[in-house]
Amino acid sequence: MNMIIKRDKYLDELIGWKHTDLIKIVTGLRRCGKSFLLFNFFHQHLLSVAQTKATLLRLLWTTLAMKH
Repeated sequence: MNMIIKRDKYLDELIGWKHTDLIKIVTGLRRCGKSFLLFNFFHQHLLSVAQTKATLLRLLWTTLAMKH
């Protein structure tokens, strides 16, 4: 059974810093939901406020092949 815990506090914090020029870094223990927070909750928020999907770019670095 997969249980999803919505992290409203952290999501609200990310949303609050969204329009700043600062680089946002999410830190935490291993497997505590950092990627899930960004790629699911924050991405859904961005989709809900975006004019079009074309304004969003989502990269999964682990699936990109590195070329030398």
